[in-house]
Amino acid sequence: QAEDGIRDVERSRGLGDVYKRQDQAFCTPETAVLRALFMLEEGDVEGRRIIFLGDDDLTSIATGLLRASRKITVIDIDERLLELINDASRSEGINIECVHHDLREPLPNGLKNSYDVVFTDPPYTIQGLKLFLSRGIEALRKRRCASIYLAFAHKPPEEMLSLQAAINEMGLYIQEMIPRFNRYEGAEIFANTTFLAKLETTRISHPSIIGSFNGEIYTGEVSPTTRIYRCQCGYTVNVGTGKEFRTIEDLKARGCPRCGRKKGFRLTKKQVRK
Repeated sequence: QAEDGIRDVERSRGLGDVYKRQDQAFCTPETAVLRALFMLEEGDVEGRRIIFLGDDDLTSIATGLLRASRKITVIDIDERLLELINDASRSEGINIECVHHDLREPLPNGLKNSYDVVFTDPPYTIQGLKLFLSRGIEALRKRRCASIYLAFAHKPPEEMLSLQAAINEMGLYIQEMIPRFNRYEGAEIFANTTFLAKLETTRISHPSIIGSFNGEIYTGEVSPTTRIYRCQCGYTVNVGTGKEFRTIEDLKARGCPRCGRKKGFRLTKKQVRK
């Protein structure tokens, strides 16, 4: 029922445009529900104050439908998404608080040291990870073993080492990591799946980024890449930041410029731009 409800919410407001983020596609409704149930099983929903740092995936709604948490807050830069969550919250009577805020700016004072649990699916770069985890640490009440749930793309071994180093640097540790937990709609750029990690705070946990952040956090900014896709009709399309089609999701939504097909595209080549 929760999965159907999330699908209805997505369809009712035409979320294709809302989800066109540089590093993000939206997860399946089943994944949103499984996230909520996993947090519940871990003791991180009932009676808890939960903050979602970005929520393209509507996991806050799935969590709210469990009707067990003490408080749910969503921070996002996209006002349309927040309006969507507000509407769903009112219609379902689950009282989700929505805050319009760019996480590159410091967390509003009223949200600091106020939550028991954080959930985030940040941009899939080390800087994006550090920024969102830093804001998450600031949002948590000062205690050990507070939970931060992190959805993040699978990376090559050397990049995973950098990821783990960034997590350890902030005094967090990985309590559990579940590969391929999150499944996404049309996100071939990271094979339609990402892992879900449960991080926990320690007595030395601290944010690595304090104050405003002006650096690059999206993959398209850090490692600009052009991907060449071939349609079944033989037409090739360049996809990437600065191109007519920024993501494969854009191409699928608008269709092949030659034949209009909206599926069946095959990745033939990647080019890293300098």
